[in-house]
Amino acid sequence: MNQNNQKQEQVIIDTRPYAPLFFLSVRPIVGVIATIVLCVLAPITNTPIFLLLALLPLLYVILWFIFRWIRWLTIRLTITDRVVIYKWYNWQLTKKQREFPLDRITSVDTSQNLFERILGAGDLVLKTPTGEEAIADVPHVDNVRDTIVELMRRPGS
Repeated sequence: MNQNNQKQEQVIIDTRPYAPLFFLSVRPIVGVIATIVLCVLAPITNTPIFLLLALLPLLYVILWFIFRWIRWLTIRLTITDRVVIYKWYNWQLTKKQREFPLDRITSVDTSQNLFERILGAGDLVLKTPTGEEAIADVPHVDNVRDTIVELMRRPGS
């Protein structure tokens, strides 16, 4: 096979989920509030057990952020001039990968709530004849959608 005849695939976009959206959740906020309340109650009630109990929600918050950070590191959206690749690991650390050749994508949709619109992020939905895949928390989701649509319209895609 002659490598000169084969066109090199170019990476157009390579990104991870939008970090502020990925890490925002009510769970760690509740954990921090519970830790603060228990720490305040300890000297008021003169019960040191509250300080020990405060370690539980604090430990939960720390572990939650560690697991979310690891999950964030393992998710990647790559768009080349031929294919859209979505890679991620689930909680059992099983590697998953979906590839969407540009010529098989029938529709590219986005979904954004008000908060996501303010941040410029949102969900990207790729539809093919065999199904669809929703990719959450994509940064600059409108630009990503426009890039995919432009690549789909190029001759030879």
